[in-house]
Amino acid sequence: MTTETKLPHPVKKTVQVMARWSYVVKGFLFCGVAVFAVRMALGLSRKEPNQRQVLETLFSQPLGQFTLLLIALALSAHTLWRIVETIEDPYQKGKSPGGLLHRFTYLLSGISYGSVAVTTFKLVFGVQSGGENSKQLWVAQLLHREGGEWLVVTAGAIMLTWALVQLKKAITQGLYKSLKIDELAYFWRGLIRLIGAIGFITQSTILAGMGYYLLRAAWMKNPRYVKSIDDLLELVGRLPNGTTWLLLLAGGIFLFGLFMFVMARYFPLKLA
Repeated sequence: MTTETKLPHPVKKTVQVMARWSYVVKGFLFCGVAVFAVRMALGLSRKEPNQRQVLETLFSQPLGQFTLLLIALALSAHTLWRIVETIEDPYQKGKSPGGLLHRFTYLLSGISYGSVAVTTFKLVFGVQSGGENSKQLWVAQLLHREGGEWLVVTAGAIMLTWALVQLKKAITQGLYKSLKIDELAYFWRGLIRLIGAIGFITQSTILAGMGYYLLRAAWMKNPRYVKSIDDLLELVGRLPNGTTWLLLLAGGIFLFGLFMFVMARYFPLKLA
C-alpha cells in the first residue's frame, strides 16, 4: 500500500489538472519539432527542429507571452507530479529493480520537462538562456574536473536505460492496458496501440542516440560529441537517402506527440 500524499486536496487537484494539460503541451511540442524537421528535410526552413524553437515561434505570435506562461505552469505541474509520483508510487510499481527503474524514469521525465519549464519562463521574462548547446557546456565543465568523465558516462548510461524503458513501453501491453479506452471501438484502440508503438520506438531511438554520444564525449574527452535532438536529426539528414530517413523520423516524433494527446485524455493520472 502507498501512503497518502501530504499535498492539500485543493493543491493536489490543481496539480492533477495542470499535469493532465502538460500532456497536451508535450504533444504540441513534439508535433512542433516534427513539423520543423519536415521543413528542414524538404529544404523549406533552416530553423533547428527542437523544443526551444517551437517555444520561440509561439512567443512571436499574438498573446505569445501569455501562452508561454501557461505552458511553463503546466510543465511545472508535470514536474511536481512526477516527483510526487516517484516518491509515493501511486501506480504501485514497488521496490523491485524493475519497479525502481520505472519510478526513476518518472523522475527523469520530471527533471527533463522541468528544464523546459525553466527555458519557457526565461523566454516569458526575457532572460537570456544557453539554448540547446548548454548540454555541451556542462559536459565541458565536467570533463575538466578530475573524474568528471565518469559523471558523463553515468549520464549516458541513464539515457540508454531510459531508451530501453521507452522501448519496453512500445512493445509491451502495460501502458496501453492502463489507458481508459475500453469504450472505444476496436479500430481506435488498435490505432492508438500502433501510434504509441511507433512513437515510443522513435523516442527510444532518439534517447539512445543522445546516450551514445554522451558516452562518446566521455571516451574522447570532447564535449563537441554531445548531441541534442536537432543535432541528431541533422546527422540523419546527412545519411544516404537522408531525406527519407529524416521524414520517417519526423513522422515518428509526430506520432509520439499525438500519443501525448491520448495520454492527456485517457491516462488515469494519480497523485496517491
